[in-house]
Amino acid sequence: MGAAGAGPPPRLGGRFRTPEEAPSLGRILFQLLQEYARHVGQLDVARQLLDGKIGE
Repeated sequence: MGAAGAGPPPRLGGRFRTPEEAPSLGRILFQLLQEYARHVGQLDVARQLLDGKIGE
C-alpha cells in the first residue's frame, strides 16, 4: 500500500521501462510551455497577415 493508504503506488506507462527513462515533471512542463509559445506565435503571424498591423 502507498504511504497515505490509498492503494499501491502508480505504475509507469508503456512508453518508459524504468523510472530513470521517464521525464521529470519539470521537463514535461517546459515542453508544454514551448509548445504553447510556438502556437501563440503562429496566431500572432496569422493576425498580422489578416489586419496588417505589426506589434502590439
